[in-house]
Amino acid sequence: RALAFAGTDEAAAALMRKFADAGELTGVRQHAADSLTRYQTDAVFAAFIAALDDADGGIRTQAVVSLYNGFGYDKPRVRPHLERMIADAEAGETAKLYLERLGR
Repeated sequence: RALAFAGTDEAAAALMRKFADAGELTGVRQHAADSLTRYQTDAVFAAFIAALDDADGGIRTQAVVSLYNGFGYDKPRVRPHLERMIADAEAGETAKLYLERLGR
């Protein structure tokens, strides 16, 4: 979590590596994603979008949450990805919740 406050490109890169590492513990990956919400860059956005297709349902759900928390201010950019996730068996309810919060 300390890397979230570093605010450097190196810290963001380290967090993205942890988040993308399918061999890492789910909880570690989830914390990395949560920390990445402080880095509102195109690379972080792309990492969250890629994670929406992760094999781990916990990571897909975290990607929905992090996408909203990090980029929810950009509704047109985020909405289609949240809408796509409604059908997901594990992340669907979370996607519905965040779509409601996103509003129109």
